[in-house]
Amino acid sequence: MLLSYSKTQGKTVLHIAASVPSVNPKIIQALLEYGCFPKEKDGKSRTALHVAVDQDNVDPNVVKILLENGCKNEKDIKGRTALHIAAGVPNVNPNIIQALLECGCLPNVKDEKYYFELGGDRYVDLGLGTHRVKCRVRPEFRLIVVAEKRDVYEKFPIPLINRLEKHCLSTQTVLNEKQIELTKSLQAWVEQFVKTKSEMKMMTKRKEQERKIEDCFIGYNADTCATVILQTWKKTNENDAEMTAITQELLRDAKSILLWCATPSVVLQHGMNDEFAIYFNEQHHESLADYLNNMLSQCHDNSHYAQITTNSKLLVESDVVKLCKDMENIHIAPDNAFLLTLHLFDTEQQFCMKIR
Repeated sequence: MLLSYSKTQGKTVLHIAASVPSVNPKIIQALLEYGCFPKEKDGKSRTALHVAVDQDNVDPNVVKILLENGCKNEKDIKGRTALHIAAGVPNVNPNIIQALLECGCLPNVKDEKYYFELGGDRYVDLGLGTHRVKCRVRPEFRLIVVAEKRDVYEKFPIPLINRLEKHCLSTQTVLNEKQIELTKSLQAWVEQFVKTKSEMKMMTKRKEQERKIEDCFIGYNADTCATVILQTWKKTNENDAEMTAITQELLRDAKSILLWCATPSVVLQHGMNDEFAIYFNEQHHESLADYLNNMLSQCHDNSHYAQITTNSKLLVESDVVKLCKDMENIHIAPDNAFLLTLHLFDTEQQFCMKIR
């Protein structure tokens, strides 16, 4: 019985054994048989099970032995169960998660402490690039992260993915019936556009390659068509009695917006058709000066925002002066043209405030 009460910094012998990497399950079993109490907690209110699942290479049998002896949904000082901790371990062994669930650990238990309190105020950790700062928040604060689904699963760290409750949102959820019909028509056109196979042959790979949508339209994602339809819809009156008559016009405007994002080679390979005429005759893709001349002369707002994707080199100050001289329709003094680079800003907020 002395084993249960032999503590070092709040830890029992069982805690210490569970914290040893690749500890032999027989040692854990022996400690339990000789009187170690599995539910006893250390200074951080953690049981031996909390400590064990926090190890990268813990033997699943160690976890099973502790679970069989009563450790299940005990919470630590932050309100976390062993399942919470295991889910946050990078490259966690799936067998450990499975063992926790099979032995009765509840997956819907919520941890209570996503914050800490100081002087009556509540604070959370805020990550800004490589920096972490303490941010004061209201008591009702909850963290919401908005990101592309593909970016979440390809770029986000596994502990963050496991920590957050996930909901998939789509632009299509705010569309009415007519807008949904137009979105489907636009998606059908995009898919047909992509199905055209390239006749360009690689030197070492003599077979046709089918294009992906992202290769044809830069920045394309699952919400692109719905977003474009919403943008073109602003030009119409929803109560217009002739709405059916202008549907084709809206669809053509939507195609035109997507073609602004298309690469020249893709449009050329597509052939002499309506898309070819829109891209090369109506739109201006020759140069940055050509694009700005056209867009700024047609822009009736005080500002115009455009994101341009190019394989050309980055602009330098001398290029800005030349660009101002090449502007034929709009006069811009070189002193009023600013060249900014992202590395000059620490946050997106600073960048947005500057360009405004």
